[in-house]
Order: sequence, then structure tokens, then C-alpha cells
Amino acid sequence: PQGASNLVLKKILINLRDLNQKIHNIYDYYNSNSAELLFEKSTNLQISKFVTHQDYAFHIFFDNLTLGSGAFKHALRVALVCLTGFMAAQVFPLGHHSYWILLTIIVILKPGFSLSKERNYQRLIGTIAGGLFGVLVLYFIKDKTALFIIMLLFMLGTYSFIRLNYVVAVMLMTPFILIMLKFVGISGYDIVKERIIDTIIGSSIAFIASYFVFPSWEFEQIKQSLHDVIYANVNYLVKIGNNLAGKPVDITEFKLARKEVFVNSANLSSSFQRMTSEPKSKQLGIKDIHKFVVLNHILSSYVAMIAAGMQGKPPRKARPDALRSIKKSVALLNDTNQKLFGATIE
Repeated sequence: PQGASNLVLKKILINLRDLNQKIHNIYDYYNSNSAELLFEKSTNLQISKFVTHQDYAFHIFFDNLTLGSGAFKHALRVALVCLTGFMAAQVFPLGHHSYWILLTIIVILKPGFSLSKERNYQRLIGTIAGGLFGVLVLYFIKDKTALFIIMLLFMLGTYSFIRLNYVVAVMLMTPFILIMLKFVGISGYDIVKERIIDTIIGSSIAFIASYFVFPSWEFEQIKQSLHDVIYANVNYLVKIGNNLAGKPVDITEFKLARKEVFVNSANLSSSFQRMTSEPKSKQLGIKDIHKFVVLNHILSSYVAMIAAGMQGKPPRKARPDALRSIKKSVALLNDTNQKLFGATIE
């Protein structure tokens, strides 16, 4: 209509021009000389070596059919605990949705104790808070259209937060399920009570199982992480030493060695963090491991600084004292590995 404001149309036009400019910037970037140099450099790297490939051979399945396999122990633990949960549901019938006990157990049980403990806490808090919120929604809102819209919003929120924040996802999931059950003719506050009680039963069974049914403690596995970190650092230092000695070093092998240091250091730090969430009686040698993690971080930082100064430069003979420092560092790492595992790294 005449005299109406065209402010909205102007804003749309500005946004379209902004998008057009960004598309042109992307096009110009990939057609510039710098992009050509970037692609030329990337062809010198064997990119496939930086991607982890999973082998699905049958022998891997059969090799894991032993109690020495963490995956097999976890599978056996889940099966036994689910059987316990099923028996509890049969002995104490609380309603027609006793499968919520099994669902809670399956969701909570993880290979590691700390992960199970964290998920247990998240599931309990989210279910109780979401159940109370769902009761308030059903009590105050009677209009079916409004309930349907709210249910859709809860559903979208559940699947949006399931990977980002599990507590929020469960808090939204519980009222979503309660409203959905109301639409299919299953309503009443008993269903809220049943869901909360089933979740508490499942959480309790899973928590007890984490302690006593094939438990997985970090102190049993962290030695392998320590060995991997030492080996990766030795390998990386050897590559740097060869470069300082004037020997040509393949750029792919050099970057793979750096990647292994970063990946194994991150794995060790994660393992240590999980250990801090375990019972005090299972935190064996945690002070020494903490010192190791800190010293490894310092070493990795210093080595990364040396490597950064070498990048893009042709190999040249370094001063003898620099090579001696590299050899001394490798010898100290080998000595550490010898004390921990009784073997030296070739």
C-alpha cells in the first residue's frame, strides 16, 4: 500500500548484497595465487595417512572374545546388568512402562567408571527436573493446540541438545514424552511418578554395577597411554634431530610424528581427568601421573617451538651442542620407558 514503510525490503536487499560479496570473496580466494600455492603444497603430503581407518575384519571380533578385551567386558557388563534390570521390573511392577529401567541402564552404562558416573548424574537430574516441569505444563495448559506446539518445541530442543548438553536434552525429553503420552490417551500424574521411579531404579542398578560388575579403572589402562606418549616424543625428537644433523626428512613423516605427539598427549590428559573422578582408592599413583602430564606438556611445547623454527627451511648442519641436547633428551625418555616398562625404544 502507498505510504507503507519499505525498511524490511531494504534490510533484505542489504543482506543479499552482503551474501553476494561473501560469495565473491570465496571465489576470489580459491582463484588467487595463494590458493594455487596452497594446493601445490598439499599435494606433497600423503593426506590419507592422517586419517584413521577402521578395519572390520572378522578376526578382530573373535580376538575380542576374551575377558582381556575392554569391549567384551563392557558388552558382558551391559548384558548382565540389563538382565538384572529386567528381573527388577518383573519383581516390582510399577506400571506398563517398566522398560524405562532397561533404557536408563543402557544409556548410563559406559566403558569407563567416570563416564558412567557423569551420565548417571545427568540422567537423574534431567529426568526429575523435566518431570516436574512436565507436570506444571499439563496442569496449567489444557488447550490441545497449545500442548501440541509445546510438544514440538520440546522435541526440537531434545534433539538439538542431545550432543551439546545432555542434562538439558533430558529435561526437555521428559515433558515431551509426557505430553505425547497424553495425546495417545495415557495421562495422569502416575505416569510422571512411574518415569521418575524407573529412572531412579535404573540409575541405582547402573551405579552399583559400575563398581562391582567388571569395573574398568583408569589405573589399569593408563600405562599404555604413558608408553604411547614417550614413544611419540622419542620419534618426534629423532625426526627433529635428523633435520638438525642436515639429513633430509620427509615432510609427511615429520607431520605424522607431530600429530602422534599431540594425539597421545591429549589421550593421556583425558585419561588422567577421568581418573580424578574415580574413587580415591582407585587413584593409584595419581600425583606422579599428574607430574608426568605437566612435564609432558612442557616438553611438547618446547619441541613444538623448535619444530616451528625449522619449518620451511632446508636442512642444514646445526651446532654440536644442539644435537647433544636432542640426544640427551631421547636418552632420558628411553630411561623413563626402561623404568616404567623394562624396555627401550628403538
